[in-house]
Amino acid sequence: MKNVLYYFLNHKKINGTLFYCFEYFACAKQNDPNIIFNIYNISPNDLEIVKNIFRERYVVPEGYLDDVKALNSISELYKTTYTKTLILDLHSFQRTYMFIKNDILCYSNDSHSMERSTTKNVTYYGYYDYQNFDHKTPLKLNFSIFRPIYNTGKKIFVSSRRYNYKEIELPIELQHKEVVTKAESTHHANLFEIFDTMYYFHSDFDTNNRLIPECFFYDKKIVLQLNAKFKDSIALRYEDILKNGLRNYTLDHTDKMICDFLE
Repeated sequence: MKNVLYYFLNHKKINGTLFYCFEYFACAKQNDPNIIFNIYNISPNDLEIVKNIFRERYVVPEGYLDDVKALNSISELYKTTYTKTLILDLHSFQRTYMFIKNDILCYSNDSHSMERSTTKNVTYYGYYDYQNFDHKTPLKLNFSIFRPIYNTGKKIFVSSRRYNYKEIELPIELQHKEVVTKAESTHHANLFEIFDTMYYFHSDFDTNNRLIPECFFYDKKIVLQLNAKFKDSIALRYEDILKNGLRNYTLDHTDKMICDFLE
């Protein structure tokens, strides 16, 4: 048996990594029904909230949600008897690595020291120059399970990292639209049915942005304000999708990390 593992962030409960984990879990589970998605450090109430958000965002068998489980102690984690663990962020890896006895596949969402072990294999995946990895592959989205949307509101969704939304001045041509933003640990039900335009204000490094490919998938207008001198996943993903479409970011059973996890 194998598992996807995520360390729950109580200060940022609903975030992109949580969705990436569920999407990789669902992709792997289509090929191996014994795959489990373990969320470490999550309360029973938050677990039910997360499951309901998954039900809203994705079309998957209800049995998949039954296999999203909580782990809430180091001893419980240490007692697990999996053959492989897939981890998609360094925070989860660093908080759990020492207590996992089996082989680990870790996505390097940022730069880090590449921990190795004499008792288990640790393999790193990444894509951009600012990531350390053994194998090159982008972090992808499982569009095959995305729930279709049937309505499109006229609002504008404003996104940014570490920036006061009240200080963001929209371009003149967008100032007439009602603004929607995301606060920490909140979730907008049916978010992609609320807005038709996404405005991204680039204020900080964004390592594996998923909003841009999501907006392309749902056919939203995308407006970027690129303020930084560096190139991270914002500009790189936007330019790549304009040129090549979503194929480089579409998760399926041929993905390198999925293949290695299921092997």
